[in-house]
Amino acid sequence: MAAPKVNQVLSGVNGLEIKVNKFDTIQQGARHIFNFHIFNGQDGIGLKDPDVVNCSFHLYTEWGGDHIVEEWNNVFTDVWDIEFSVAGKNFSRTGEYSYIIQCECIACGVAQENLGGFTTTGFEVTATGEPAQLNLYFFLLFLMSILLVWSLWSNNFIFQIFIGIMMILMSLTIYKGYLTNGIGVGSAVVAIFFSLIGLYVMYMGILETLNENATRKRGKGIIKH
Repeated sequence: MAAPKVNQVLSGVNGLEIKVNKFDTIQQGARHIFNFHIFNGQDGIGLKDPDVVNCSFHLYTEWGGDHIVEEWNNVFTDVWDIEFSVAGKNFSRTGEYSYIIQCECIACGVAQENLGGFTTTGFEVTATGEPAQLNLYFFLLFLMSILLVWSLWSNNFIFQIFIGIMMILMSLTIYKGYLTNGIGVGSAVVAIFFSLIGLYVMYMGILETLNENATRKRGKGIIKH
C-alpha cells in the first residue's frame, strides 16, 4: 500500500511560500513537468523575477532513497509558473517517489531581504498513470481466502475445480497490479502463494473427479457381470 503523501512547506514572515500543483500518480516512462508558484512570506506577493529567484529540484526514489535527479536551472513560464522538466527515463520503474523544491530570493520585497523556503511531497509512478485500485486487490485477497476455506469443506469436486480456476485468475489480476501499478511486492508474493494453492485445489478436484468416475465404472462392470 502506498504511504500517505506528506506536504511540508517552510513559510513565515521571513520565508518563501512554495505552492505546487497537486497530483498523486504519473505514467511510467513519461516526461513530467513539475510546476509551482513562489510567494513572499512577508506580504504574500508572488515572485516572478528570475534575476532574484533561484530554485533547485531534487527527485528521490522511496524504495531505496536514491537521489536520481538534481536540477538548478528553473524556467519561468506564463509569467508566474516556475517549472522543472524531468525526462521519462527517470520514471522507468513503478513505485513511490518524492521530490524537494528549494528556493532562495535575493533582495526580496520592500525590505530587500534574502529569503528562502522549500516544499516536499510524494507521488506514485504507475504503468497507466492511474491510481492503483487497492480496494479491488484487497477484496480479491479476501475473496480468495473465503474460496480456499470453502474448498476445504466442499465434497463437490467439480466445484473445487471451479474454485481453483477462480483463485488462479484472481491471483493473476493481483500480480498484474504489482507489475503495472506498483501495489507492493508483498501483494505479489501473496498472489503467487494463492495461485499455487489454486493449482493444487484444481488438481485435487480433477484427480478426485477422475477417481470417482473410475469407481463408478468399476461398480457398473461388477453389476453387469
